[in-house]
Amino acid sequence: MNMMDKWIKYVGEDGVGFSLKDATVPKPTKEDAEYCRKLCEQNACHCYGVTWGCPPGAGTLGECLSALKKFSKAVIVYCKFKVDHKDRVMIDRLSSDTQTYIRKFNNGLRSEGYKTLALADGGCNNCDHCRYPEACDNPDQRVPSISAYGIIMMQYLEDNGLDFKFEDGYVTLYGIVLYNEPTAD
Repeated sequence: MNMMDKWIKYVGEDGVGFSLKDATVPKPTKEDAEYCRKLCEQNACHCYGVTWGCPPGAGTLGECLSALKKFSKAVIVYCKFKVDHKDRVMIDRLSSDTQTYIRKFNNGLRSEGYKTLALADGGCNNCDHCRYPEACDNPDQRVPSISAYGIIMMQYLEDNGLDFKFEDGYVTLYGIVLYNEPTAD
């Protein structure tokens, strides 16, 4: 079963309209990763320092870069939505739904014995209210920010043959699921 079939199996009808693309494992340079962290510190998304999925809660830069090296394969999950860019409520809902679907997919892969790490746009939104800096209630359900792991998404997409562009009236949301195939015990 290919990854798209697994996506439909675990996400169901909600996942219709999403695309998956086999990709290389991200290998951000230290400089790129530091650049991403500086962007995170500017806190334009209002997630810095308030969720376990964003810096500093997501881990040190070294920890995040080291985590990426543990995986041999990746798949990019993405969907283009027609939406008014001024409608923050709708964009936040679409982002939350996208992250929920990525989490379902990730959980399905884990149930088959895959070792995984799911990343998505924005901070983790699994809980109604993140307890950061108190202990995370659901660390296995955490979906950290792509940027927290030092990945410059525009470059990563281009490296994997996907266009990244801003379009009036549309937003494209992304996730990355890194994985290692199940091994026979």
